[in-house]
This record gives sequence, structure tokens and C-alpha cells, in this order.
Amino acid sequence: MSSPHVEVLIARQCLWCKTCHGNIRMSNVLPMPAIRPSKVAKLSSDQDELVNIRNTLGLSQHLFAENMEISKPRLVSYEQCRTSGVPERIMAEARALLKNGGRVKSDRYADMDMPEIIAEWTNDLKIGYDDDVQLSNFIGASAGAISRWKNSETRPEPLMLKHYREIVRDLKARLEKSSVINFRNVIRNAGGRPDSSNE
Repeated sequence: MSSPHVEVLIARQCLWCKTCHGNIRMSNVLPMPAIRPSKVAKLSSDQDELVNIRNTLGLSQHLFAENMEISKPRLVSYEQCRTSGVPERIMAEARALLKNGGRVKSDRYADMDMPEIIAEWTNDLKIGYDDDVQLSNFIGASAGAISRWKNSETRPEPLMLKHYREIVRDLKARLEKSSVINFRNVIRNAGGRPDSSNE
């Protein structure tokens, strides 16, 4: 028969075992906390609608994202509730796609030259066509790369082109929203009507 001292040492190794060591329990051993079930994220109403639209159309995530001119990872982030909601522009495109029966749009950038694409971007962002540095700051590409695109020396890969287009669209939406807010503030500060001093 082993001594109590030896039993305590054995109990320290396996912590708690009624079969081997009877009712010996170490006072310094804390009970394991209960494992809580993982919370299932609840989709917002627009996220749920977006998932339903794609399922109704029977489109893969790749094709659905392609038609709304966003990346597949971004679509997945909406469908898996990794964001608080879906931008109204995305929802409008998804509803229009459902209304059109899911007809797949062709990528219009495929038939456009880079100078034409950059002209569209600079127009959307309200910056000068020759301001490579400002466009670089907006979309994250180097000014040198933008200069080469303008000269038709190189062209971004289709996935990167889509990424830049997505950035420009989001920035354009923010600029438009900001313009509306600023206009409302001007009206509010002018006593409820636009300033007519220049008329």
C-alpha cells in the first residue's frame, strides 16, 4: 500500500481520478469552465435579402459578385455577416439583377483602354487627369504604375482592375453623400433656403 505522500504525488500528475486514487482531490485544481456553444451570427435584413436574391437566381458567388462589380471575398463578407450591413448601391444592383432575371453582364472594362478607364476614375473622383499622385493616394497604386497605364505600356490584371474599380465606386458614393450633407448644412445655415445673394 502506498503512503499518503506518494498518493498525493500521483494525484498531482493526473489531477483527479476516483478510480486510481479514491477521493483524493487537489485543492489548488480549478474546475474547467463549461464550453459555451458558439454564437451563430444573425444576418441583417439586407444581408438576408442579398442571400435570397442570389439563391433565387441560382448564381455562384463568383458570377453574382462579377455582375455587381465587386470581389467575391467582399460578397462573402456580406453573406456571412462579417459586416454590419450591405451598402445601398450593392442592394440596388442585386435587386436590378433579380428584376432582369439574372442576365449576366459583360465586363465593359474588357473593351476599354486604360487611358479611358483612368479618365473615368478621375472624373468620378473629381480630380485632374494629370494628377497621378492624387489618384495614387485614392486607389493605392503607385504613381509610376498609373503613368504607365496612361501610356498604355501596361495594364493591371483583371482582378486588380476590379479591385481599383471597387475602390473608386465606394469613394464616389462617399463624395456624393458628403456633397449632399454639405448642401443640407448650407441650406440649414442660410435659414432653410439656398443662398440667393449671387442671383
